[in-house]
Amino acid sequence: MDMHKIYSKNKTKQNRGKQEGELRVEIYPVDDNGEEYDEPPNGLEEWIGKPINFDFKLIYGKGLTEKYANNVSVEFQFFNEPVIELDPIPGKKPNPEFNFRRLFKIEKITKELVDYLQNDAMTFKVKGYTDAAYKELMESQGMSHRPSNALGSTMEPPASAAPSASQELPSKPATPAVSEVEFKQAKDEAEKLRAEKRKLEVEKEELQKEMVERERKAKDEALATVTKDGDKAVKKQIDEMKKERDSAVCHIILCF
Repeated sequence: MDMHKIYSKNKTKQNRGKQEGELRVEIYPVDDNGEEYDEPPNGLEEWIGKPINFDFKLIYGKGLTEKYANNVSVEFQFFNEPVIELDPIPGKKPNPEFNFRRLFKIEKITKELVDYLQNDAMTFKVKGYTDAAYKELMESQGMSHRPSNALGSTMEPPASAAPSASQELPSKPATPAVSEVEFKQAKDEAEKLRAEKRKLEVEKEELQKEMVERERKAKDEALATVTKDGDKAVKKQIDEMKKERDSAVCHIILCF
């Protein structure tokens, strides 16, 4: 993807609405290391049933309508992933820098995903405040974020804090994107932990072998001790029998 054009809500079947700005969006298929393929996948139908990753970037906005360029935020969704809403950028920014990046990991490509990538279009909802609404927001106490109208709408937020049916409730901030450096650090840390685990398993196996060997030696020594003591007892018994025999012979000789 390249520049994504933004149109207002005020559109009919014949007119899609007035262009209100552009977004710089990039999305590429990448490998498990987050690196682009030397030769990108040719025909996603051939990849059905296989895993794939997408490196998604929302870099900046360009030429947003000045009237609604205060506290700009963007909301979007990729396929069946959870909806993502970026934190608002404070101040008046008709050319906001988002620098958002996210790695989408798809465990298995389905026909539904292929149809989505080939025929559907991602929708980006850009929201901002008018000067008056932003001033009111800044003056409000205890409110850091207020629902805003989609960029290009002609409505302004009412003074009342209670949301009306036409207002949007604030959603939770998006999870911060993972940078390439953070991704590599996490990967290196995981590999280090796996290496430590393998080392511990080897040490455990060696310790078990050592314990078995010690137990065998202890049994052999115990058996040798028992045998040695037994031999001593038998030898003593034989010596006593010899003495008794010699004594008896001497007695017979003296008698005669």
